[in-house]
Amino acid sequence: PAAAFAPSSTNAYAKFILVHAIIVKIIACQKTILLQDGAWQGFSFGLGGSGPATPLSQNDWLDVHSGATSGPLSASNSGHATPTDTAGSLQMAAQQEKKRLGNALDKWKRNWDYDLELQYPPGQSHRRFGFSRDGVHFFYLGRSFFQSQRPSDWTLPADKRFQQVMALLKRIKGFVLGDKEVRGHDIGSVGDISELYGLDDLTLNMKLLFKPYNSLLDSPIAGVRTSL
Repeated sequence: PAAAFAPSSTNAYAKFILVHAIIVKIIACQKTILLQDGAWQGFSFGLGGSGPATPLSQNDWLDVHSGATSGPLSASNSGHATPTDTAGSLQMAAQQEKKRLGNALDKWKRNWDYDLELQYPPGQSHRRFGFSRDGVHFFYLGRSFFQSQRPSDWTLPADKRFQQVMALLKRIKGFVLGDKEVRGHDIGSVGDISELYGLDDLTLNMKLLFKPYNSLLDSPIAGVRTSL
């Protein structure tokens, strides 16, 4: 069965953690699907059975609208498999998991939009403050990773990939601003990342990533319902 979020059952911080967990699984799927050397090291799609570390056997809420099953892929998995059979099974499992993760992203965004109206009502006097309350930016980042068809995205050196992701986050601010105009919400602290951070100088001055706190302007909202 597909599980559902109850309204306000998660706060903005919990959603921030959750969307990053989804992104980790999206990266694993994309590396398995797009790279010739197969699965990302350290990630299993449950071909040898099910357990806590096999994503096809957990998180029922990922199944919403997908109709995917979470058991082993076939009864033949208990025997010895050739490398070709294993690679094909991994590809099939990754495609199945990717579909479920796409549904999970959509479900995450629906719950983000609904809960934000309750927990951070539009028109409040203080902004939504805190980098870890800006999960919506990473929803769009996850969607970009999900749609990528370029193997090179997953083979770039770490510094180049970091620069690429920071450039994506800067462009994503435009999507979040569009949501802000329609819904009346603040863009959040991710919008304060300096345009210079992570593009050329990889010394990475953290004040350009995390804007220094101004107690007069950035005071958190008293009494906001984030514990429900």
